[in-house]
Amino acid sequence: NSVNQSSSRVWSAKLDFMSKLRNSDFWRKHLLRFFAPSQLSSVSLFHGIVSTANLYDQHQGNQISPLLSRNIDVLHSIAWLLRGIAVELHSLMGLSASHSPCYVRTNIQPTTVAPQPRQCQKILHILFSNPHEVMLNALIDLP
Repeated sequence: NSVNQSSSRVWSAKLDFMSKLRNSDFWRKHLLRFFAPSQLSSVSLFHGIVSTANLYDQHQGNQISPLLSRNIDVLHSIAWLLRGIAVELHSLMGLSASHSPCYVRTNIQPTTVAPQPRQCQKILHILFSNPHEVMLNALIDLP
């Protein structure tokens, strides 16, 4: 019984965290931060990194240059962002609820785990539709 209570608390904390990310528009802000042109540049940060030079050509002997290190860190952050987007889309489609053994036994509001097509559509619009077309632009920018 304590295992059910523990997993129920963990599930509730996950849903609370996901809700905070949604309410702060985290996914949209960060997708545009990495993949959309900024006010200072006509190209995206992702485009700037992958088009400047081959990441492997920026080695200085056995040392990694500061620019290469920064670029690797940004690409690593982008990878985690895209992983988070995949988890978020999975959740917005209502699929995460069916995989939780404690779903029925918690006091979680049904709207938190029920499919949310409007929010899902917002993220998909940023990823695949004009004016951002984040995924298309990312694929075009890849070396």
